[in-house]
Amino acid sequence: MKKIILCIVCLMVSQYAILAQEKTYITETDDYIAWQPGVKLTFDMFKNTKPSEKDSVIMAKYGLKAERYTGFYYVLDVPKKARRKGGWKDGLGEKAYFCAMFSKHQSWMSVCDTFELQMSQAIWDIEEWGTRLSRKYLSDMEKQFQEANGGHKTTGVISIFYVDACRHGRKWKKQLMDEFIHHVVLPSDTTKYLEYRKLIDELLADTEEFASKPEDAERFLLEKPVDQRYKKAEFTIGDPDKDEDEVRNDSIN
Repeated sequence: MKKIILCIVCLMVSQYAILAQEKTYITETDDYIAWQPGVKLTFDMFKNTKPSEKDSVIMAKYGLKAERYTGFYYVLDVPKKARRKGGWKDGLGEKAYFCAMFSKHQSWMSVCDTFELQMSQAIWDIEEWGTRLSRKYLSDMEKQFQEANGGHKTTGVISIFYVDACRHGRKWKKQLMDEFIHHVVLPSDTTKYLEYRKLIDELLADTEEFASKPEDAERFLLEKPVDQRYKKAEFTIGDPDKDEDEVRNDSIN
């Protein structure tokens, strides 16, 4: 009898493991696609056939053939049960999600230009690099606190440093993005593009372990927590939508 029960338990565990492995996440919709390893932009992803008046002015001014709409998205989820059983009390920690998104319905391309597509991919990759810096920032903070706590994981660290992580990733992403647009996109410089493409590839290789995962993509595409035990944090320590310099200026005025 004991052997039969043991076999049943093992079978249930195996089935659960298989189901867990088969779990698939949504990484793309008709309107958006999230950055994922190996995924590349294609011409048919530029669905906007009527650029806005603002885009038309910019296109005429700089002679652009395309406008790509990408974004650096972030959100913090916390356990629904907070410090009660089944929540932080049982070691269920917070989850910070970061994602580099490409908006299909907003992005446009007047002609199928290969170089415009390559520049668009580079811009999307820069957004992804920023999300990786944010994940690395939180990982480093967790390691520091764990070491200080005798090797034991400390809950609450992600909540405390979430806003700083957002600002950190966005700061460096913005700096590289501004350089790329100024030196490559606006002058449509193919030589400079090769230089920056090499740099971007190196930055992505250096941060590969912090790459976006399918779970990050689904969190934003469905606009709800992936895990039913979680909810979106009602508040954060600071405003992630404001850069550090903006906060400092606000405090002065």
